[in-house]
Amino acid sequence: MSATEKPPLHNEELRISAIAVSRGIGDGPAFFLPAFDIPAEHRYLTDENVSKEVDRLKFAVGRAQVNLDKLASPSAGNDSIAGIFDTHLLILDSFAAKVEHRIRSEHINSEWAIEAILKDGVARQGTDTDKHLLEKHLDLKDVAAGIVDELRNADRVDIPAGSVVISREIRPSAVMEMARSSPAAFVTRRGGWTSHSAILARELGIPMITGANLSMIQPGDRVIADGFSGEVIVRPGEKVIASLSSAQISIAEPVSTLDIGQETTTLNGIGMTLRVNAESAVAYENARRVGATGVGLFRSESLIPKSGKIPNEDQQAVAYMRIGETVGTAGVNIRTFDIGPETSNGMSVAERNPSLGLRSIRLSLAEPELLKTQLRAILRANDLGNLSIVIPLVSGLSEIRRFRDALNQVVESMSASSKWIPRVGAMIEVPSAVLTAREIADEVDFLCLGTNDLVQYLLAVDRDNERVADWYQTLNPAVLRAISEVVTAGRDAAIPVTVCGEMAGSLFYIPLLIGLGVRELSMSGNSIAAARRLIGGISSLDAEAVANEAAAGKTAAEVDLALRKLYLKHWAHLFPEGFLELKHS
Repeated sequence: MSATEKPPLHNEELRISAIAVSRGIGDGPAFFLPAFDIPAEHRYLTDENVSKEVDRLKFAVGRAQVNLDKLASPSAGNDSIAGIFDTHLLILDSFAAKVEHRIRSEHINSEWAIEAILKDGVARQGTDTDKHLLEKHLDLKDVAAGIVDELRNADRVDIPAGSVVISREIRPSAVMEMARSSPAAFVTRRGGWTSHSAILARELGIPMITGANLSMIQPGDRVIADGFSGEVIVRPGEKVIASLSSAQISIAEPVSTLDIGQETTTLNGIGMTLRVNAESAVAYENARRVGATGVGLFRSESLIPKSGKIPNEDQQAVAYMRIGETVGTAGVNIRTFDIGPETSNGMSVAERNPSLGLRSIRLSLAEPELLKTQLRAILRANDLGNLSIVIPLVSGLSEIRRFRDALNQVVESMSASSKWIPRVGAMIEVPSAVLTAREIADEVDFLCLGTNDLVQYLLAVDRDNERVADWYQTLNPAVLRAISEVVTAGRDAAIPVTVCGEMAGSLFYIPLLIGLGVRELSMSGNSIAAARRLIGGISSLDAEAVANEAAAGKTAAEVDLALRKLYLKHWAHLFPEGFLELKHS
């Protein structure tokens, strides 16, 4: 706020634009989560007290490990959640050893040692804002907090049920702890779509918004967190409360069990294939029950602990076989490792622009044994012939041809002539791939359109940087033209095009995508039920007319406004009341 601006009245409605990372609408009083801090207790120890302090540390670490074991337990039925806390268990071992070394070598107490190690981590990180490094530091801080809580036998923070939790950042274990109290939503200053806290919020069905300016929110303020548009409404008026309450009810309506086994079609009978983005058999089974057909995106890097080694061939083969057997003929699209060198070799490799560096298919081709190990695992797991491969970050034909050469070499080396050879698809997410989509389509079996990264690379905007959130415009005309170009390339080559970014699961974007010619969508399991209801009430012919008219807009704001008006004209009854009054561009 500038010096000339007047602060809002305490009862004045205020809207804050931010980034939605977990869908849903949360409505409740603002509860500010206390920031994690280490007690300022600096004590030098005698030789005799060092041993006692180490025993104190080991007791606290043991208690912290028990807590993490519970969170990482596969009995919870969610592999994504368990995997995050498996990583924390690995961090705990190495971190505890470092703390003990500090205690013994410097004769200081546990809290002081923990504080020093965390500060060292921040110092090494420096000014680097790479989201992967920031996420790793938050994981480290989370593990440290677990030990500190046990050292001081701290009480858990009680979150009033139905609160909108406000915090600069939320640690993953805090998400799990607060989930027991049924918070309405999380609103944070820092975070991003790929952060562990956001992943957990999505898995738990809790709306979450990041990149929000928290300075205008007071404890106890009524807050509506719109996990569809990314808007935070502080002290909402009666009209907003009424409309968004209706939206909550409409979005939560279940799909009739009579519809689950039926094909998803538009009002005029055009078939739509709805796939799920999933990394576990449990996640797929849950999505299948509400109408998902196949896995549109299996992120193979989900198998890699961030602080551990890449799974070997046997471990990968078991994981791919398990998901393939569960999904059956509906098929699984396995994306090869979408990672950077810091993950592949376990070293901290500083790149000035990590998103533009040696990662994804570039890294796989630069480290051929990494790629061939993964290809062997997929071939071994493909006895049913239902596994396909998606190449990430394709920029042109050369990568596809080099990939196919590697695949052919692996097939020959395995004497796998009797094996099912996986179909190969390309992930279209960078401008050069869009501009050469027709050439790419001629040499692959299908295309996957990753709209999240497409927007990021096309508009040169970091999707996890709240400071440039206004420039991340899904409805920018350039994005719509890119989607249309890729869909047309797939149609002309007679191959499927699956949209698997955030647009695919959004009620606001689905009619537009149908109008642009998209017939396959892959989304989070939580989005499928609502998507099916919406699609069943839309004619593809009307959707095409709407897309053509909206695409005439010259800015993202113009496209957004045109879509909302057209949706109100054609399909107002299909959207939750108040939903179309929100900004979605």
